[in-house]
Amino acid sequence: KIVIKSKPKKMSEKITNKKERVEDLILYILANYNNERLTPTKLNKLLYFCDFDNYATHKKPITNGVYINNNYGPTLANMLKVLKKMIASGKINEIKEQNLYGKPQTRFVVSSNNLTFNFDDGSLQIIKDVNERYRELKSSELSVISHFDPPYLVSKRDELIKYEDVVFRDEEFEVDESERTEWEDLFNSS
Repeated sequence: KIVIKSKPKKMSEKITNKKERVEDLILYILANYNNERLTPTKLNKLLYFCDFDNYATHKKPITNGVYINNNYGPTLANMLKVLKKMIASGKINEIKEQNLYGKPQTRFVVSSNNLTFNFDDGSLQIIKDVNERYRELKSSELSVISHFDPPYLVSKRDELIKYEDVVFRDEEFEVDESERTEWEDLFNSS
């Protein structure tokens, strides 16, 4: 049984701990959008887009997570620690398997069906939109898309990605199709 609470009535119902908010979003994604393509890499990108899309719309991220610009695109700074903690506490289980190409792959599943989530209606809609939009993409495909997101583009390697940089998502700063094709060719060749 999965319960989604809208707008907490009491202050005590709010999730105030940043790690708990990240865990809550991870659990929601795993419970509702999990499939064979949801690897840690893809989960990282989904968290990023949920937080940054929510910031663009509501002027606040969902988790207040800290994202770093690295080679693989935007990455939640403490993602490994959070996942290890969730495994140790029994909230999720780790599945080690092989992908279609015979390479090792890790996925996660929620341990319980009895979950409660505290997302306001606006944030919940952002989460649903992001996950529906990218649900069927492979990790590598979503990673390429994340490399074109303006907050990632304007940040420097190994530095924090600023939520405020969503302003560069404005049409004035969009990458045109020829530039996108050139960048995709560059990423696919390496």
